[in-house]
Amino acid sequence: MLTVRRGEVTPLDRTVGADRALRKMVDRAVTLAGGRPVDLAVEHIGSDERVPGVLAALRERVGNLKELLPVAVTSIITAHVGPGAMGITISPAV
Repeated sequence: MLTVRRGEVTPLDRTVGADRALRKMVDRAVTLAGGRPVDLAVEHIGSDERVPGVLAALRERVGNLKELLPVAVTSIITAHVGPGAMGITISPAV
């Protein structure tokens, strides 16, 4: 798992298996949201069958969710992270 802070990509955590990584990613998003009003985006590459489950988990677990969007990323991102990658963006709601 990777994170981007101040424009720099850094390792966040090591996880074995895609399902476990997705659960950790959702857990991390819930923790970072911290009950504040937030907007979330779930970035994915192409038509990913895991997206509805991730959206449902976030909708259920993030208490003060204002907006939740699935976002298909471009081929430029795919070239860097590879097929099957997924991400969650957390932004304070305005």
